[in-house]
Amino acid sequence: MKSKSKDLTGQACRLIKEMILCYELRPEQKLEHQALADRLEMSRTPVREALGRLTEEGFVTRVPHKGYFVPEITEAEAEELFELRECLEIYSVERAIKNCTEADLTELRTILGSYKEAISQGVSRQMFLVDENFHYKIAEIGGGSLLKRLLTTIFEKIIMKRTMEGISPLSGLESYRRHLRIFKAIESRDIREARTQTRAHVQAGKKAVLEQIRQRKDLMLQNAYAGSDRFAGRR
Repeated sequence: MKSKSKDLTGQACRLIKEMILCYELRPEQKLEHQALADRLEMSRTPVREALGRLTEEGFVTRVPHKGYFVPEITEAEAEELFELRECLEIYSVERAIKNCTEADLTELRTILGSYKEAISQGVSRQMFLVDENFHYKIAEIGGGSLLKRLLTTIFEKIIMKRTMEGISPLSGLESYRRHLRIFKAIESRDIREARTQTRAHVQAGKKAVLEQIRQRKDLMLQNAYAGSDRFAGRR
C-alpha cells in the first residue's frame, strides 16, 4: 500500500513539475490542492505530498496561512543561477574537448540540426528541449552523469522562470548560431575559444532572463497602480 502511495506521489510530483516547466502553471500562481487533484485525476493526498516535496526542491513555495504558489525569481537569484551555470558549462566544455570522440561530434551535429528544425517551426517547448539537449550532451561527454545532473538542476530552475513571451524565432536563431560556434570550438579542440563562446552564450541567456523579470515586475506595478486608481474612483 505504501509503495502505491509513493508511486502516486512521485507521479504527481513529476506532472506538477512538468506543468511548471511548460508554463501551464505560471510564476505567482496559487496551487489549489483540489484543482490539481482533479486535473491529475487522483486524490488530494499524493498532490499534497508532491507539493511538499516540490517545496523542498525549490519549485514551489509555501506561504503560511495562504497556501502553495509557483515562486517568482528575483534578479539576485537569476544572477546566482547563471553564475553557477557559467562555471559548470565552462568546466563541462573543457572536459568535453579532452574526451569527445567522432561519435560524440556526430551526435552534437544531429542535435544542432534538430534545434535548427525546431526553430523553423516557431517558438515552442520543443525548441527549449532541444536547446537543453545540446548542453546536456556536452556535459555527458565532459563529465558523465554527475555533471549532467548538476546542470539539469540549474537549467530547470532557470527554465521555470523564463516564459516564451517575448522570445522570437530570430532570438532562437541567434542562440543556434552561438551553439554552432561552441560546437566548432569543440570540433577544433580549441579550449580558449570554447570558453569564450560558452561564456558569451550564458551571458546572453542571463541578459534575456533578467529583462523578462524586469518586464514582469513593471507589469505587476502597472496593474497594482491601475487597481488602486479604480478603487479610489469608487470612493
